[in-house]
Amino acid sequence: MNRETFIQTWIPLTDNFFRLAMHLLGDEAAARDAVQDLLAKLWVRRERLDGIADPEAYGITLLRNGCLDRLRHDKAHPSKPLGPADIPGTGPPPEEELIREETLRRTLRAVEKLPEPQRTALRKRIWEEKSYEEIAAETGRSPLHIRVLVSLARKNLKKNLL
Repeated sequence: MNRETFIQTWIPLTDNFFRLAMHLLGDEAAARDAVQDLLAKLWVRRERLDGIADPEAYGITLLRNGCLDRLRHDKAHPSKPLGPADIPGTGPPPEEELIREETLRRTLRAVEKLPEPQRTALRKRIWEEKSYEEIAAETGRSPLHIRVLVSLARKNLKKNLL
């Protein structure tokens, strides 16, 4: 595929690609990067693109897979934005820090008082960020039972912390 054919085929589809990337990623800059990465990947493969019957469907498939890879990477490698606490001497006031620490201690004590099945389900769901299905597979319970346990644990925490 030559340069002109590439431009005529793929560039008109970039608005559709951008809308999909925005929908999947929820961030304009990330969506633009994803579309740019897609076009770069297509350009590298341009010699093999002549036989593509539906360029839009092919591009959407590649873009979707690329966006899902980005989301997986972001989940596995979360980046924390810099805030005032990251700049020396500009952290929260000491009283606020004490309140946060005490709230955390109270919450952890309340979690320890939960019945074992609720505590385990809540920890795996919140701290380990596992899906209900993953927790069900690990514990031998049904996903619905795990949802109920997490819900009960949250209600018990709310009751015990208020």
